[in-house]
Amino acid sequence: MKRIFRHVAIFTIIFLHFLLFTTQFAYAEKIPNHTSNFYVNDFANVFSQTQIKEMMSKALLLYENYNGVQVVVTTVESMGNQTIDNYATEMYNQYKIGKNSMGVLIVMSVKDRKICLRTGTTMQTYISNTEAEKLLNENALPKLNMNMYAEGLIDLQSAVITKISTILTPINLTESTSQQPNPTSVLIELGFIFLGFYGFHFVFKDLNENSNSKSKSYYTPHYYGSSSSNNTSYHANSYSCDSSSYIDTSSYSGCDGSSSGGGASADF
Repeated sequence: MKRIFRHVAIFTIIFLHFLLFTTQFAYAEKIPNHTSNFYVNDFANVFSQTQIKEMMSKALLLYENYNGVQVVVTTVESMGNQTIDNYATEMYNQYKIGKNSMGVLIVMSVKDRKICLRTGTTMQTYISNTEAEKLLNENALPKLNMNMYAEGLIDLQSAVITKISTILTPINLTESTSQQPNPTSVLIELGFIFLGFYGFHFVFKDLNENSNSKSKSYYTPHYYGSSSSNNTSYHANSYSCDSSSYIDTSSYSGCDGSSSGGGASADF
């Protein structure tokens, strides 16, 4: 009898553990796939179309000028029973934000009243956990506490982009500076060109006079060389992780980024 009771007790314990596990799994919200916008995934319908357009413009300009750095803003209705930290890390890794893990994810759950600023593994070198917490406290929470969700997230996105632009060097500036021609060498080259032009002019003039030719001959010099400009032209709907490539698509995506869980989170 005792043996039967022991088996029943063991079976009951196993069943309860299994029931608890399946219940937790059932209430765990699945990470939604990012939208075609990628940089603004408004699953909770927080933003207006005008606000989304302005936020997209800022994010794309950052990506273009800073070699694949991506800042993504996502709103969700609820996370189920997941913590905001785990949810944000999983979303960051699923979206693969930022070239070489140089990215930032801002995710807010409306019903749970939680927000997280998650940094990529490499971005943690530039935005520490303490700085991430400061960005949340100073730029997002004041308005989120007043239920001004859109305004709080817009202010936070702007602050993050400003922070990144102050600590990184724009690739466009680096390229244009390194490829500027030396003014002295340009002047010397022009001097030789003009000397050559006049030299040929006098040679042909003497030949014409000696031959007593009535016809006039003209010499038009042709200059050959390569342009020193290497400015990259970007289309509004053509971005990829390789900033020099062109993709004819209106959908945006992540790069190869991953996060080890850096950043900060808060309740509001």
